[in-house]
Amino acid sequence: MNIAKLIINKMFIINRRGVADHENTETKNDVAGSGNRPGRVDRIRVLAMMGSVLGSKPKELPVALVVLDQPAELATGETFAVGEKIQETLVSNPALPFVWHVVDSEGKARKGMDNRDFYGAVVLPVDLSTGLLSFTTSSPIHPIVKLITNEGMSTQASTDVTQALGQALKMINEELSQQLLGQIGQQKEHIPVETAKAFVAPMNVQEEAMHSPGVNNASGNAPALLTQIMWIGSLVTGIVLFLAGKKVVDAGSRRWTVSALQAIVGLVIVIFSSGFTIWMALFPHFREG
Repeated sequence: MNIAKLIINKMFIINRRGVADHENTETKNDVAGSGNRPGRVDRIRVLAMMGSVLGSKPKELPVALVVLDQPAELATGETFAVGEKIQETLVSNPALPFVWHVVDSEGKARKGMDNRDFYGAVVLPVDLSTGLLSFTTSSPIHPIVKLITNEGMSTQASTDVTQALGQALKMINEELSQQLLGQIGQQKEHIPVETAKAFVAPMNVQEEAMHSPGVNNASGNAPALLTQIMWIGSLVTGIVLFLAGKKVVDAGSRRWTVSALQAIVGLVIVIFSSGFTIWMALFPHFREG
């Protein structure tokens, strides 16, 4: 089986204006921004948004890998094990921001996601090697590879897992398609249209999401939105307390007294905001009437 040897030996490479005329115009531009130069308002807006976006790049996300594939035996006595090759390709790829955990069953992978151990899982089916070998016959079988994501852990991370693994599996599929078409083309002068269509995607990738976010959760983006609101609220509160304190000090009050009052007011606001947030999270039935 030349096609089998080629797939075994050659497998899957998965390889990012001007100066103002007078002082008033200059001051206005400095506050609101002009042309390509950001003003104070723009800078404040950028700072206000930083809290919710810094550190959002995924890194070392635990993902489960289930290899159920049973190697197929060739007529030459050699074994054809595509699952092992895919496992080696995924685990050894430094471009993927994952920490792989190889488990021996889909049930264990799902239980791990129930326990918040994994952000997702890839399941290679039992008939992976056998199905790919069937492409040399008149009745090809498309093995189904499962890509399961755990949206309950983090919607953003779940999206990252789906995009990264989806792209990796797509490239593997393309490599398999090219190799299969090349080998079959050498053996046959003409390939039927229906047969050629089957070679476009030898593996079918089935995506599934577990623990999807419920209603009133901003499609799973509630934590990011809450962080944004808290960050902007803290910035506004700090500015208000600073300006109010400055006016009181200018009016003749002692600075240490004003500082103490600022701290107390800020603490009260934090306690109230935190308590309200916890109440909203733990007792949703009050909000729903």
